[in-house]
Amino acid sequence: MTWTGRKDTGGQTYTESDVMRVRKAMGIRVGRDRAISLEILRANCLLEARTLRAILSDRDGIDYVLSFVGEDGGSKAVFACEFADDAEGYTRRLMAQAETILERVTRRRRAVVAMGRKQAQLAL
Repeated sequence: MTWTGRKDTGGQTYTESDVMRVRKAMGIRVGRDRAISLEILRANCLLEARTLRAILSDRDGIDYVLSFVGEDGGSKAVFACEFADDAEGYTRRLMAQAETILERVTRRRRAVVAMGRKQAQLAL
C-alpha cells in the first residue's frame, strides 16, 4: 500500500502536513529533560488529541522512539528517547498490553468454536 497523504484515525484523518508538524515538534524533544505535556504538544501542533495520539503511535519506532514521564496519576508528558535505556519502560508496557490482547483473542477463538455459523443455517 502506498501513502496517500491521509491516514484514518477512527472518525478522523491526518495528513502528511500533520505528521510533519509532530515530527518537527518531537525532533526538539529528545531526552527525558525535554519532555512536553501531551496537551501542550497537541496545542502546538494544532491537532485534536485523538489525531496526535494516532500520529505518535504510528510514527513511534520510525521517526522517533517515544517514552513518557508522569504516567502514574500525574500529567503525562512525552519525549523522544535519547538512549535505549529510556525506551525500556514503555516497551515493557506495550508488550504487556500486546500479551493481554493476544490472550483475549485466544479466549474468543476458543469460545466461538462451539457456536454455529450462519452459513450452516442457509444450507438447510
